[in-house]
Order: sequence, then structure tokens, then C-alpha cells
Amino acid sequence: MADAAIDTVAPALDVDAYLARIGWRGTLRPSFETLAALLRAHMRAIPFENLDVLLGRPVRLDLASLAAKLVAARRGGYCFEHATLFAAVLETAGFAPVRHTARVVLFVPRTQAARTHMLLTVACDGGRFVVDPGFGSRAPPFPVPLVDVNDSPPPGATHWMARAEGYWVLRARTPERVVDCWATTLEADNLVDFDVGNHFTSTHPSSPFVNRLMLRAQTDDGYVTVMNRDVTHVRGSEVHATTLEDRAALRALLKRMPLISPVDFYHMASSYGLRRDPFNDRKAMHYGVDLAGWGGAPVFATAPGKVIFAGRKGRYGKMVEIDHGYGIRTRYAHLQKVLVQRGEEVGHRHEIGLLGSTGRSTGPHVHYEVRFDGKPLNPDKFIKAGRYVFKGQ
Repeated sequence: MADAAIDTVAPALDVDAYLARIGWRGTLRPSFETLAALLRAHMRAIPFENLDVLLGRPVRLDLASLAAKLVAARRGGYCFEHATLFAAVLETAGFAPVRHTARVVLFVPRTQAARTHMLLTVACDGGRFVVDPGFGSRAPPFPVPLVDVNDSPPPGATHWMARAEGYWVLRARTPERVVDCWATTLEADNLVDFDVGNHFTSTHPSSPFVNRLMLRAQTDDGYVTVMNRDVTHVRGSEVHATTLEDRAALRALLKRMPLISPVDFYHMASSYGLRRDPFNDRKAMHYGVDLAGWGGAPVFATAPGKVIFAGRKGRYGKMVEIDHGYGIRTRYAHLQKVLVQRGEEVGHRHEIGLLGSTGRSTGPHVHYEVRFDGKPLNPDKFIKAGRYVFKGQ
């Protein structure tokens, strides 16, 4: 096994923009703690997807193109894009990642599999670890120790490494069984090797990426995947699967996503996450965003749906809650006036109320929440994603 990459990435990367993209607030130093935390943040913020391949667009691996797509445009990508970008970030943090190709063996035996996957190994704190942010639904969300565990993984382990016939194999535990994911000799490959694998993966007629829609996004307690028409939501040991009947169903799903701001003019008074409570100055979790604006300004439904609550609700003051289907709900709180009724069907940008300061509020704003299966999500990510979804429309 080689100890260093044969080539290095020369162009500079705007690390601050990348760290803002993944919501990183820590320091960067070459330690296992930093490596594990960076990997979690990267995978939580940047999804896996192959949309450009299906649209016939070239997939470029130079850092400028990757930064424009995955960072500035807040898009996702597949293994070559994720691993190339993440390796460059690790290098700026003082790590020395080694880039490797692998043969994916989920669906075909190793003897029939091409080197169409990219992963990294990283040495730190006296150990060596496999780092694989771009393996879709089977990607390990932590650095996997490069130790031959074989068939005796630690209790509760989801991913581990094993040796088989001269190869290192990534194994993963699924709800049904243990599967072999990929196999590699862990040679340190040249950068051009990834260009070759990327070209085959994104253009060859036999490539699964040319023939299938593949999407994956992490949630706070699991992940959501789309494989063609099959949508799977995994939460811990729970698996919820649905099937989209046709393309119209997929379009309907996208139309139900709350991808706009509920007000036209605002400034972000308070973001999603841990903050100091404005009333008692104690740290507390804020499960929405506060969009401040002029009192009496119109507040709009961010997607079509059915009003399931309209009225006063404790600290929320005057509030509207909308069920958009597919487990997605939005809340609009501290309204001056509610303009809809419970049970009413509303459309995209239907005016549902007026911006106000009712309830537990320090000034005119709308407290806006997005929830999926009852779990709060960061609304700002939906709003920012919508700027690209609706661009040019």
C-alpha cells in the first residue's frame, strides 16, 4: 500500500465559503476529532445526486467547478466530486489524504466491476482511516478504521473493513443483511485515473448513473434516498418506503416542497439552531428562522397544502400550520392577522396572514418552521435551494 498520493491538488480553494456551506464553526487541525466532525458536517450539508449525468451535462473535477456547483450553487454530486472536494479541504487543514479508486461490488462480482468509485484514506492520531463521503446510501458517516475486522465487527457497527483475496473490502450492515460495498487494493492513484473513471461513470451507456435517478440526503436521525421511483426514508432502525407512480408524481413531490420565503422583503433576525433566548439570555434551541420585516406585510404559503391550524397557539401567538403532504408541514407564527381557516386548501404563494408580533415576540417578524415527519429542519436551507430550483423561471 502506498503512503502518499502521487499527485496533489494545486489550485487554491475558498475554504471559508466551504465551511460556511457545511455550517462549520470549529477550528481546523489534523486530528481524528476534526476529521470525524468535518465528515459528518459535509455529508449532512451536501447531498448525493447524479442529476447532471442524466441531463447530459459534463461532470468536472477541477476545484473551481466543484466549488461553483457543490458550494456556491448548493448542489450535490457523486463520489468523484465529493471525494475530490473533501480531499482538498483536508489538505488545507493539515491532513495528507490519499486518493484511491475502488470496484463497486454491490450488484456485480469484483471480477466484473470497473474502478468507478473514489475514496480516501487518512492517517491521524496513530491510526489510518477510510473516508468515503460520496458512496450514496451506503456511505459510512464516520471515518472507518483501516483494520481487518473480517466477520467479527464490533457490536452495533454499521460499517467496517475486511480483507478478502488481497483486497480491502468495505462492509455495511443493512436492515436485512451484511453487504460488501466495494473492493480496493488501496493503491495511491494518479489524478488522471479519477478523470478516466469519472468519464466512464458519467457517459458510458452501461453505467448505472446514466440510467438511474439517484438522490440521497442525510437528516438529523437518518437519511432519505430516491432511486428512480422508489423513495426510502430511514430513521434509525425504521424504514419507510414509497413509490412514485410516474414523472408527474415526482413533479408533484417537488411542487409540494417549501422552497421559497414566506415573505418578500425581510432580514434574518434569528437563524435556526442554538441561540441565546432574547427574553432570558439562556442558550436554547431555535427550531425555525425569524424573518423580520414591516408589520402588516403579506405572509405567503411556501407550497400548496391544507391548513391544519389557524388561530392562537401559546407563545407562537397567531399562527398558521399547513400540511403539504409527504410528511412535510410548515408553520408561520407571530402573525398580526390570520387570513385562512382550518381545512382550507391553499396554493403556492397563497396569502395566509399578515406579518406581526403576537405571542412571545420582541418585534414584527414571522417565525417560520419546516418539519418532516414531525422533526424540525432548517428552513433557510429550503429557501436557498429554491433560489436555484426556480432560477430562470
